[in-house]
Amino acid sequence: MTVLYIISDSNNPYHNLAIERQLLHLASDDNALLYLWQNDNTIVVGKNQHVQSEINVSQFLQAGGHIARRYSGGGTVYHDMGNLCYSFICSEKNIEKFRYYKWIPEVLKSFSLNVEYNDRNDLLIEGRKFSGNSVYNNGTTICQHGTFLVHTDFKRMSRFLTPSSEKLNRNYVSSVSARVMNLTEKQPGLTVEMLADALILNFNGGKLEYNLDCPEMVQLERFFSSSDWIYQGKS
Repeated sequence: MTVLYIISDSNNPYHNLAIERQLLHLASDDNALLYLWQNDNTIVVGKNQHVQSEINVSQFLQAGGHIARRYSGGGTVYHDMGNLCYSFICSEKNIEKFRYYKWIPEVLKSFSLNVEYNDRNDLLIEGRKFSGNSVYNNGTTICQHGTFLVHTDFKRMSRFLTPSSEKLNRNYVSSVSARVMNLTEKQPGLTVEMLADALILNFNGGKLEYNLDCPEMVQLERFFSSSDWIYQGKS
């Protein structure tokens, strides 16, 4: 079985989410797809989240930020250029071979990082979260996706995210940044590019050659950037 990879050359969240959705049609029982991407100055909410409850919307938009909604559930995440996003797409038949909480820790061992998995789909080092993950499917194909905090600006993140006090109390912390960590705290020389290379090398796969300049992509990008989807979750 072959794992093919693709790296987005865009930092636009609506374009990048459109690519992920389009890739669901390309996975089969004979291949799986690793998609790596970065969004700049972006906050992404889960499918069922209320935007105004999670984000200081007016302040973030005034600062030039982009708000997006993904297809999977889970929590709100802040993206900047110190953050690497991944999507791993495979058929339901092959999911047990590619559970993210199994292969990601193996990759990070190459950087002498010991990773733990909790029951909230998070990956942690010494009890602090560096990767949030979620899963969705279209009936036959499964997409596991998540983030890697490499050198994200936590001060900026804390400025715009507004989680409820109930959520913070549940995690026994007093701020957003207190419960997360950058991988560079443990490996100061680590870069986004180094991590991307290691993820690709882990699967020893080839590059996916696919033309993303198609009408379907235009429609998907329009959908992900629409106010109805972003603020109301209407598909």
